[in-house]
Amino acid sequence: MRKVLLLCLFLASMSSLLAQDRTVKGRVTNEKGEAVSSASVRIKNTKAGTVTGSDGSFSIIANDKTILIISSLGFESNEVTVGSQTEINIELKATAGNLGEVVVVGYQQLRKANLTGAVARVDGKEVANRPVMSFDQALTGKAAGVQVNTSSGLVGDNVLIRIRGAASISSGSQPLIVIDGVPVTQGNDQQLYNPVNTLADINPNDIESVEVLKDASAAAIYGSRGSAGVLLITTKKGKSGTATVSYDGYTGFSNASRMMKVLDGEQYNTVINKLATNSGSPPYAAYGDYDGDGQPDAYSTNWQDELYRNGGTQNHQVGISGGSGKTTYYGSIGYNDFKNYIMVNRLRRSSARLNLTTQATNWLETGIKMQYSQTNSFGLGSGTGGSLSGVPFGPLTAYPNVPVYNDDGSYYIGNGGNSPLNNTPNPLAVQTLNYDNRDTRRLLGTIYGEAKIIEGLRFKSQYAVDQLSAYTDQYWDPSVGDGNGSAGIAQTVANEKRIWSWTNTLNYVQKSGDHDFNVLLGTEYTRRNGTGFYALGIGINDVSLRLVDPANYASVNLQNFNTENNGLASYFGGINYGFKSKYIATFNLRADAYSGFGKDNRWGYFPSGAIAWRISKETFMESVSSIADLKLRASYGITGNSNIGDFPALATFIPTQYADIPSSNLSNPGNTSLKWEKTGQLDIGFDMTLRKGLQITFDYYNKETKDLILANPVLATLGFPGNVITQNIGQIRNQGLELSVSAPIFATKNFTWDLNFNTAWNKNKVISTNSNNDDILGGNAIIRPGHNLGAFFLIRWGGVNPDNGLPTFLDKNGERKQYDHSKPAASRWTTVKDGTVTTAVTATDRVLMNDKTPYPKIFGGLSQTLRYRNIDMLVDLQYSFGSYVYNSTLQNLMSFTSTRNKSVHILDAWAKPGDQTDVPRLYFGDNQFAQVSERWLEKGDFVRIRNIQLGYSIPKALLEKVQLTRVRIYAQAQNLFTFTGYKGMDPEANANGNVNLGLGVDFFRPALPRTYTIGVNIGL
Repeated sequence: MRKVLLLCLFLASMSSLLAQDRTVKGRVTNEKGEAVSSASVRIKNTKAGTVTGSDGSFSIIANDKTILIISSLGFESNEVTVGSQTEINIELKATAGNLGEVVVVGYQQLRKANLTGAVARVDGKEVANRPVMSFDQALTGKAAGVQVNTSSGLVGDNVLIRIRGAASISSGSQPLIVIDGVPVTQGNDQQLYNPVNTLADINPNDIESVEVLKDASAAAIYGSRGSAGVLLITTKKGKSGTATVSYDGYTGFSNASRMMKVLDGEQYNTVINKLATNSGSPPYAAYGDYDGDGQPDAYSTNWQDELYRNGGTQNHQVGISGGSGKTTYYGSIGYNDFKNYIMVNRLRRSSARLNLTTQATNWLETGIKMQYSQTNSFGLGSGTGGSLSGVPFGPLTAYPNVPVYNDDGSYYIGNGGNSPLNNTPNPLAVQTLNYDNRDTRRLLGTIYGEAKIIEGLRFKSQYAVDQLSAYTDQYWDPSVGDGNGSAGIAQTVANEKRIWSWTNTLNYVQKSGDHDFNVLLGTEYTRRNGTGFYALGIGINDVSLRLVDPANYASVNLQNFNTENNGLASYFGGINYGFKSKYIATFNLRADAYSGFGKDNRWGYFPSGAIAWRISKETFMESVSSIADLKLRASYGITGNSNIGDFPALATFIPTQYADIPSSNLSNPGNTSLKWEKTGQLDIGFDMTLRKGLQITFDYYNKETKDLILANPVLATLGFPGNVITQNIGQIRNQGLELSVSAPIFATKNFTWDLNFNTAWNKNKVISTNSNNDDILGGNAIIRPGHNLGAFFLIRWGGVNPDNGLPTFLDKNGERKQYDHSKPAASRWTTVKDGTVTTAVTATDRVLMNDKTPYPKIFGGLSQTLRYRNIDMLVDLQYSFGSYVYNSTLQNLMSFTSTRNKSVHILDAWAKPGDQTDVPRLYFGDNQFAQVSERWLEKGDFVRIRNIQLGYSIPKALLEKVQLTRVRIYAQAQNLFTFTGYKGMDPEANANGNVNLGLGVDFFRPALPRTYTIGVNIGL
């Protein structure tokens, strides 16, 4: 009995010992392994509890019998019995609507449920494994209000991005792009003739997510750089656990998605000779005698077929990620090679990335994110508009009735039997003998340390750098093309750019009862500088020695230059406050000082505020069972634009010579009164999630940019260059609506069908220019107060007179006039109504076409994902309606003043009275039909099948036998088809670069490549 009592006492003591309280630590993460901050960790049936820190960690006093209840907004609650564990890692699953999803906004992370601003998130899977060379192209149609314009089919060409319309007139309207905290170089980078896309240096497969900050509440934390919106790129990182190795690769080919139809050899002879004989001239076109037998040899050369090919493409990437203990890592090595359908156009990129995070102590985390890449582009200058060396200018305008080669295999560069009125050289010879190569090396790096000062308060210091160096080497052979008239030309450009930034932030995250706080304070210093060297050699002596050197060229020009040199100092702060997870408010303020302004105007202040009401949390909404979450949002804020050049406030000079005396000329008169362009934006919207998973986001915005930096006319007697001075004198407005819908259309055990749709409507208006509200002209477009930005400004086309086949135009008063080149010069213009001689229709008769602008009224995308068992299918559509394109390509191909090849549309020319056509009678020398007019303005509406992908995942049961975790095989087509009524190469074509005035001009821009690939994703 005594032994039994002793045993009972022992067991009781052991039970008491085991039940003693102790410290239990742990970490709460989401399904992706990302930390869930501010999660509630509570002991069941008590009031005791705590919240997780920014890294998801927590510490609580518990015992073996304790049951922890872990919950967080947007996640399903989880219960865990402590037992004998001293460290517990808990994974929370997101509820419908992904309200617990972490979204990067500025210098902090917030849960989606706590967002008050307009932020769109694009998952990295949406941009990975696509046959595009830069991630911005893959963003097309993925986010409402984000217009991504691929200017041409050249691989490596610049891409235009507009978020909620143009934010300026003369200053930059590209959004700020930040990759892992690095504000990166983008846009044209000292390419000689065609803009180069520096974002092609970034490997899209390394991207974890892209956040688009659209309204001022979200973007104002970036102050002077946020008026055009912000793209925040976060790259992948590892998570603790078993290391995973992946391989992603594809291979395929590309061809031209569209080719313009031009005349063949026989048609060319007929049309050109008809033009000539109708004008009283002898025939201009004839086959030549190429074999020396005295007889003409009939040739019909399709130059597009000669220069276009099935270009091969391949992509390979090996990645490794994982972590053990306190260190996580992600690394990748990638290689991409895209040979375009244009025979000399190619882009090749090699890249390596390492992202490393270490929990050095229980209070200090350190990390590094770094990418190094080498990008080689070839033939980018091939798309230089109407250049004789350009594509598609050459293959569209060259003689079609001559051969490609001589009998000995050399290139044929003669005129055949044609009169020498066409200076387009053999396009194949030009592309083969000339070259335009560029080698870019780039380092993107971030290193940081983050210290936990007290519970909820963290200090982070980060240094980031973007180092880019590039060398461009271009050569035009003296025997053909653009180099022929100068006896050969060689050009080289070597340039280097560096951006560094140092950012320090204090972030306090705390949950106290019903109150949630996320407070941010920070400073940031950014420096940009760039230098370059240019060498030009004209008149080469020995074509085998092409290095630019005075010993080998008749003329050599050498220049050193600065590409940029500026600095930005910033101080910022913000607070995100939530009460009962229902009422949320966000306030931000940033102060920026930019070196480009005068000392009295360098500082700009950019505040913003936003409120949100999660109305679905109210008791009166409990009866509405169909709504899982409904949040109403409103915000207003002010952002700025520092994309204005280096020192526009200062007077600058350039060296020159007066006779033999060195001197300096004024290049910019400067204006010390210049100040920031500021954009005030109002946003009202809602986010709604239904119980069945349907998610809807809607926004209305109204943003006005004031104090636009514009060139204001001054008296010529002042001697200012261009008779202008830069001042703050203008104002524009953008208004719009955005809608995003994500819906699970159908879901069963074996079959799912998900849909994502977005659309945006935008209307812009110029409020004012200068005190006189003067017009601002830019090519075929105009800026006039009270009207749409960039509206086309053209002579109105009156059609072809069916009675006589003459082209007709409307003067500024609307009177219809016709032009007859066969008449004496003084009587060529007559009125259509009675045939009386009248004044000519000239540029003074141009009218503003307010509803015809290059900016679409409605645009967006539609993405559908279908899965049946192990088979998946993805279909991406892009659409745009309401824009107009000036088809300068067709205008040149319909000219009656040259013997270059013509469009097949010329076959519809008027031939007899009564013919209804838009092509007048053929008459060589008629210089009015193809003049700049509304005749060449076309609707740019289109729907594009951007991507179709079909994949099959091998069952896991089979993979386990070979120790693989994933094998997916897929086939895809990019830019498969475009539905459009536009007659040119592509309705998105843009020949004028990254501008706001002058967009929408298609001047011999190559069509987009259509690419077919097969690929595989392997995980182990």
